[in-house]
Amino acid sequence: MACYGECLALTKKVKHRLIAAGCLEGFARAAAAQGDHRRAARLFGAGGALEEALGRKGRGSVFAGAEVDFDQSDHDRRVKLARAGLGEAGFAAALSEGRAMTLEQATDYALAATDALSSKVQEKERLEKAGTVLLTAREHEVATLVAQGLTNRQIAARLVITERTAETHVQNILNKLGFTSRAQIAAWAAQRGLRLPTKE
Repeated sequence: MACYGECLALTKKVKHRLIAAGCLEGFARAAAAQGDHRRAARLFGAGGALEEALGRKGRGSVFAGAEVDFDQSDHDRRVKLARAGLGEAGFAAALSEGRAMTLEQATDYALAATDALSSKVQEKERLEKAGTVLLTAREHEVATLVAQGLTNRQIAARLVITERTAETHVQNILNKLGFTSRAQIAAWAAQRGLRLPTKE
């Protein structure tokens, strides 16, 4: 979807309606695949209306100056998904809303999904980075041991601390990372490849 976003942003500047239609089709298919049926129907409507206005009904689209094979079966499958998700009346209404959009409105609508996705990714990265910074060195050790499947008692024995202290460390990690289970800590530690420091 990111490549469609870049392409659509560029076509917005040069106002290349034919390529924009292909991008809207791509966004519509992606939305249908993600279960965002209303967005998919609107984008199918916007892209379809644009294609028809350009006299290209049923021909597919041009992308980057070259004719692109139009996968009618994939298009039909995604439309069917959106129609099933919204019901016939809901799909027809959303399709009409899309067909009524101007090219600029349709472009902004499609790009809003890319912006939202980018924001979510950035927020996730920010939280992950913050979580790593928030943990103390000892909490990193405890998280690593949790990832290895050790109980609080086993962690306490390994780190030569009381079981109560180990339990407190685990709870602090859960609180700082916004987790609710040891499994989440284990996954978090595994994703970062956390390892216990080697002894000299």
